[in-house]
Amino acid sequence: MQLGLGSEKYNPEGSGPKDVQATVFMELLNSAGLCMFFTYATDPGLAVPLIEATCGLDAQTLMAAGMRILTMRHVFNLREDLPRRILCSHRAAWGIHP
Repeated sequence: MQLGLGSEKYNPEGSGPKDVQATVFMELLNSAGLCMFFTYATDPGLAVPLIEATCGLDAQTLMAAGMRILTMRHVFNLREDLPRRILCSHRAAWGIHP
């Protein structure tokens, strides 16, 4: 494996669906009152079965709820007309340095 610029590790091409899935999972953890430390201290695959048992919903429904939470958060920010600079990533993340 090659490290540094140009390696697959830093290639954002095609990473969108994985990024959305990870963000939806974090929204689900946050809404359940858990935090990211939970995934470090335990098996990350344990969160969904625990929430399933607590809520009585299947994993697909839980992830749909997480996506709904993410969407509502974004729509709220748009409705409140937050400046785009708050909602956008930093220019350095795109390789634009001062």
